[in-house]
Amino acid sequence: MLLLEVISGEQLPKPDKGQMRFHRIANVSKALDFIESKGVKLVSIGAEGVNVLSQWNSNAHHST
Repeated sequence: MLLLEVISGEQLPKPDKGQMRFHRIANVSKALDFIESKGVKLVSIGAEGVNVLSQWNSNAHHST
């Protein structure tokens, strides 16, 4: 979310603190909502799907 703030020059809602799955999904959802509010059409992209990809990438990185 910080990257979106820097790129856009706007302040986003504060991210949820915590490392649990629902915190990550909430934060991704806030970021995707912001992107959509700027007129970017997101097709077949949701917070839960991004979270699953993030977990998969993290697990793949730690298993090497």
